[in-house]
Amino acid sequence: SCVLEARRGGQGDDGHRRAVDDLRHLTAEELADVDRAVGPNGDTWLAGTFSGQLDLDPGAGELLRSNVNGETFFLRLDAGGNLLQGVTSGTAVLPTLNELMTDAAGNAYVAGWFEGTIDFDFGPGDATRLAVQTNAFVLKLTSSASFDFVSTFGGNRWEEVNGLALDANGRLLVTGI
Repeated sequence: SCVLEARRGGQGDDGHRRAVDDLRHLTAEELADVDRAVGPNGDTWLAGTFSGQLDLDPGAGELLRSNVNGETFFLRLDAGGNLLQGVTSGTAVLPTLNELMTDAAGNAYVAGWFEGTIDFDFGPGDATRLAVQTNAFVLKLTSSASFDFVSTFGGNRWEEVNGLALDANGRLLVTGI
C-alpha cells in the first residue's frame, strides 16, 4: 500500500497531480513530503521520505531500498519517465523537505529543516551537520545525483528554508524563517 502526500509538487498549478502521476510506480508502506521539479531538458527530480521497501525504478528493473524507520529519497527520471538516478539517505534521521528546484545544468537544490545530527552526503563522503535546535539547510545534488554541497544555518531557535530561486546571474536566493 502507498500513502502519498504530494505537498508542493513543483512547477505549475497541477504540480500535485503530476507528482502523484510520477510516483504511481513507487510502492512503499508510506511516502510523504514528496516534491517535484522539472529540469531544463525535461528530466524530473522527485524527493521525499519513505518507510518500508521502495523500488525507485519505474521500469522492469528494480532499485530496491528498505528502511523501517524512514529514509529520504531522491529520484531523477528522464523526459520519458525512465530512471536516471535514484539515491536514498541510508539513515533514519530525516530532514524535512520544503523546496526542490533545478538549475540550467540539471542540478537539484533541496531545502528545508532538520534536527539532531545528519550526514547530508548520501554517498561515501561525510557532510555531517549538527542542529542546535531546528536548523535550516540547502543541499545541492549534481545532475548525476551526487553530493555537491550543503549549507546549514541557525541557532537556538526554529529556522527553516521555505523557498529557493536563482537570479539572472545564477546566484541562489534563499527565503525562510
